[in-house]
Amino acid sequence: LDGQERPQSASPRLRVGHYWRGDTQADQHTVCTNGSADAATVAVVFFRALVLGGGLDTVDRMIEALSSRGLNPNPLFVASLKDPVSAATLAGIFSSTPPDVIINATSFAVSSPDPGDWREDRTATVLDQPGVPVLQAVLAAHSHDAWQQGMTGLTARDIAMNVALPEVDGR
Repeated sequence: LDGQERPQSASPRLRVGHYWRGDTQADQHTVCTNGSADAATVAVVFFRALVLGGGLDTVDRMIEALSSRGLNPNPLFVASLKDPVSAATLAGIFSSTPPDVIINATSFAVSSPDPGDWREDRTATVLDQPGVPVLQAVLAAHSHDAWQQGMTGLTARDIAMNVALPEVDGR
């Protein structure tokens, strides 16, 4: 490299794990010690791609908003909710740190529509296991400025990914 500095070697990343503001390799202890023992726990589930790509501003703002309201955020990244390793690990985390509510920011549907009434027959997901409300968060694919200047709100792509597809899960 003719005297130029070499970039750091790539390091493997977990498929699913804890996150805390600025700490992409946080553990359960780090997350759990940032809250109050009597406050409700809010699991915030989002894609690992945000960790890898450094697009965590929205997640950081959610953590701040939940914390400022006296809640305990538990931000968790996943490769995919359909990935068996991610789902099993997430189930283990929910078992050891039960959420009072889950905010899902992964957009896509997780379950499969069954032939019957989806409210009764749909396939349960890892998000259903704790038996708590699951709220679907919408992460728009465009900038804040574009949102403010636009006249239509969500784009067709955002509506498909954040509204239509999650309907399969009943969110």
